Amino acid sequence: MSFLLDPKYWKIAFQFTESDLIPALLFALAVILLLWWFLLVCHRVIIPKPSKKQPELPEPQGPFPPVSIVVSAHNEYQNLEQNLDSWLQQDYPEFEVVVIDDRSTDDSHLVLLRKSQEDAKLKIVHLDPDYVRNGGKKLALTLGFKKAQFHNFILTDADCQPASDQWLKHMCQEFKPGIDLVIAPSPLRVKPGFLGGVIHFETLLTHLHFLGWALRRSPYMGLGRNLAYTRQAYDRVGGFSEHHHIPAGDDDLFVQSTSNDSNTAVVLRSEAFTSSPGARNWKAYTKQKMRHLWVGKMYPSSVGRKLSLFPLSQLALFVSLIFWWVQSAGWVYPALATILSFTSLWIIFHRKGKQLGMTQFNRLFPIHLAFYSLWYLYMGVRVFFTRRIVW
Repeated sequence: MSFLLDPKYWKIAFQFTESDLIPALLFALAVILLLWWFLLVCHRVIIPKPSKKQPELPEPQGPFPPVSIVVSAHNEYQNLEQNLDSWLQQDYPEFEVVVIDDRSTDDSHLVLLRKSQEDAKLKIVHLDPDYVRNGGKKLALTLGFKKAQFHNFILTDADCQPASDQWLKHMCQEFKPGIDLVIAPSPLRVKPGFLGGVIHFETLLTHLHFLGWALRRSPYMGLGRNLAYTRQAYDRVGGFSEHHHIPAGDDDLFVQSTSNDSNTAVVLRSEAFTSSPGARNWKAYTKQKMRHLWVGKMYPSSVGRKLSLFPLSQLALFVSLIFWWVQSAGWVYPALATILSFTSLWIIFHRKGKQLGMTQFNRLFPIHLAFYSLWYLYMGVRVFFTRRIVW
């Protein structure tokens, strides 16, 4: 370690020559792109919390229109047993819960029948697997909407739990004149480990994008596990007819078909969150990610440009830093640039992840960031050459 005391060593380490100029400029460009992404999208997603001046957040204000909670369930006996009460016991003046038993072969119908006898707010639509061989979630939802007696729908999944009994109030208070869609966060619950960190990082990035762009009056998707819209909006675009041939897209493609710059509201109160379990293993996660990316091929080019800002800035950052380390005679300046950029991103994602309840990636953030970049590239290439996806 005696070389650390040698002035010549530090003189070389601090060298900034012409060979550093181009990598430094590339790094500056990458930082500008990341800053642009942050100011344009990310920083708008702020979850309100009580403060010293205002120790309590304002309660949701009516009038609260009647609403139908619509849930499609396929072999979800355990989830229905666990979550039905959290929907039926919402603190809301007038609502119903419509569950579509979509060709289940387990005991889902038994728990639904028992619960419907206990609570008249539960309505059941049964699709017999012996007669309905092909359908999918869009058919199930379509039949559920026909069964629903109210003109405002809120969608969630059988494995989803609302964060509070005020969920419906926070979501449905946004149904004001001119508002047809309401979107809100839906974090995932994951187990400790590297996979959990990858899922949280990817889900957080997805949330920052679709919530941030919606807050900029440019919505392009919502999550089917926490999405509300009016029957009028559904009928105006012919339901799912524009993309009925695609097994998925009941949330993102539907939002793209019916949203505009003034008819979509965003709810960021934590009481309006829903949560569901993430993929349990790499096989399930890979299959899920393939489906999502495959449906993304159907997105219009304008949406693709919105979603490309962060990956492009991230790629520019990695390339500039690698180039700088290779070209530079010294190591101090590229080291400072690396520490500065990764620390800044770490702070941003840590804060946003904490607000949205997705923090599993925090300890290994640089590794997750690098891994996800390579993983996303690999999955994107696979999807590009995939013509059909099995659901």
